[in-house]
Amino acid sequence: LIKQEYCAPKYLYFLVPGVNKKTREKSGKFKDIILVDTKEKFDELWSQSLEKNLLALKIIMDPKKYGAVNSRFIPYPTMIPILAALTIEKEKVEYVDKKSIEEKIDAWYWSSIFTTNYSGSVDTQMSQDLREMRKWFVDDSSVPLVIKKFKKVLDTPDFLKKLSPGSAIYKGIFCLLAKKDARDFITWELPEYSILDDHHIVPNSWGKRKSISSIDSI
Repeated sequence: LIKQEYCAPKYLYFLVPGVNKKTREKSGKFKDIILVDTKEKFDELWSQSLEKNLLALKIIMDPKKYGAVNSRFIPYPTMIPILAALTIEKEKVEYVDKKSIEEKIDAWYWSSIFTTNYSGSVDTQMSQDLREMRKWFVDDSSVPLVIKKFKKVLDTPDFLKKLSPGSAIYKGIFCLLAKKDARDFITWELPEYSILDDHHIVPNSWGKRKSISSIDSI
């Protein structure tokens, strides 16, 4: 993703050390380039990829960061590679204001969840997000499409229809509850979120007697 701005399986071939890849220049002409020239360089990139993907997973599951306190609450596992790529990107020396970069990544993360942006073509979405985030890192006016999309739906969220614990929005809400230290209604203590049952608050039988269909909604 970092090397080619795309990470479909067929693109992996061009990361084999010494393999030529044809690229089109602005003039329209093609030229051959080598993305990874040696085995040692490949090993270095592979190790970096593993390290940053594990870091991205740790960030997502951090209760104070993105709040997925249990793996079942990770909204989109497919967002781990692009988050890893963005953590690599933000370390570049040309990005002086690291705090601003971090805030932009946060905005992208939550916007992606609540617009369900990673429920479709993941490879294409990651590629688009990386390109747009790179521009936004250096130009505040180049706001990514997903941020604009989220701002449009933010004031009218249709959470009543979100009944499935498997949906990204359902998981995203639960992550926010953990992140914001949601407390037990009776004891007002912090619960152990990772083992908490997250289904309906009142008994299901009560909801059926009252003809309340939204008993499981977030």
